[in-house]
Amino acid sequence: MTPDNSKPGNIILLKKAPKSSKNLFLIHEGTGRIESYFRVSQHLHPGFNIYGVCPVESNKCKDHLEPEQISIPRMAGTYRQTVEQFIGKLPVYVAGWSLGGSIAHEMAYQWQKEKKTVRFLGLLDVIPPGSQVDDVEFNLKTELGLVVPYISNEGLIAKLSEATSITSIWNIIQRELSHEDFDREAFMKSDVDWVNIIPNYNQLTIQDFFLIVNQVRGYYRALVEYEPEGSVDCTVHYFQASDSVITNVDAWKPYSSCLACHQVPGEHYTMLNQQNILEFAQIFNQVLDSFR
Repeated sequence: MTPDNSKPGNIILLKKAPKSSKNLFLIHEGTGRIESYFRVSQHLHPGFNIYGVCPVESNKCKDHLEPEQISIPRMAGTYRQTVEQFIGKLPVYVAGWSLGGSIAHEMAYQWQKEKKTVRFLGLLDVIPPGSQVDDVEFNLKTELGLVVPYISNEGLIAKLSEATSITSIWNIIQRELSHEDFDREAFMKSDVDWVNIIPNYNQLTIQDFFLIVNQVRGYYRALVEYEPEGSVDCTVHYFQASDSVITNVDAWKPYSSCLACHQVPGEHYTMLNQQNILEFAQIFNQVLDSFR
């Protein structure tokens, strides 16, 4: 089946299995990208067509830098409907790394309520619900605090300080902030792990840089606020990076009928890197083998 990228959800074929009707859908991670799946998908089970599920672009996201108010259930509902256009009544195989795993879990729960068969649900080093307790409100103080400490243009700082809405703050940044006036290196060293989240930060324009920053912030807020309504009936296969900082994996148990844990090499940001993908794929494929 050839994906139609004009459809909502933007599903991308990563690997074709010519003689198989089984389809595995890998949900985008917390930057809204699926590149982390490109290499590993080529080593995944030959009995599955492998697809990446990208975010649905909104006009607001394209035209404005401000962070969006989004939710995991809403994203999952959109992606679920898009996947159904591809597979019809076939059983579902879905997985995701990081944020993508939380979205995949919610998709499975929504399918369960519709009596659709979820054959495989894979969570790749995914933070359990309720683990993050950060204050994730977006207001004038948070937006100014995010950028002003790294701006050297006093006139621009004064103009931002007079802004009366989040939209106006980001409109000013979009129009007037130059590369020379913003200390990107200092920003990347802040308390958020931006270097791992945006490894190509030096190659981006100011606008593209803050589009990604605020997309990540919007997704993170959705993750912090996410609390599944209930448990999924299928086994949840959790693939934990051996050096992961996520240690409370058992916190997923209330949201699954059975939690099966599989340890894979690396840490959160390297488990799907070149040095680890062969061993990861071997372990992942052993699980998929049970569905042949």
